Amino acid sequence: MKKILLVLVVLLLLGWLIWLLNSAKPVVYQPVILSENNDITNTTIWTYLDTVVSVGLDELDVKGTPVLIQPMNERMRSRFESSEGMELEAYIAEWMEGYTICVNKDLGRSRAIEIMAHELLHLAQYQKGRLVVGNTTEVLWLGVPYDVLQMTYNERPWEQEAFAQQADLARRIRLQLLP
Repeated sequence: MKKILLVLVVLLLLGWLIWLLNSAKPVVYQPVILSENNDITNTTIWTYLDTVVSVGLDELDVKGTPVLIQPMNERMRSRFESSEGMELEAYIAEWMEGYTICVNKDLGRSRAIEIMAHELLHLAQYQKGRLVVGNTTEVLWLGVPYDVLQMTYNERPWEQEAFAQQADLARRIRLQLLP
């Protein structure tokens, strides 16, 4: 009886160890052929971000748009986090003839899909003229002015829409990138 119990314990430990080793594997994207629909420049050390952005833009049927991905300005991150009381992982802004997506840190391949999906939805809002950001704290959302300093991040309707749609876009990106 003791031998059977010992064998069972060893088998359980071995099974747990195998599960632990398999669950610790890094996320790797499957090879994809990136379209040339958009001009994407990634100046971060996280080379996977341009792949996520390219696939996401194709999923949104966005074409002819320059996108610059770069490290986040520390001053912007600090200002947002002190005013909103939450971590800023990325943001998007209009830039020259296109957009820039600024990233705070290494998001990891899985989290990057969620975060980039959210930012790409903002890009689509900008492109369709639904979201217009000026040089002041006033933002036009569907033609209605909002002062971003008078509302919390989660109260902003353009953020609510992006959060509501990001899971679907992230799912579509994952279908292409994850095995």
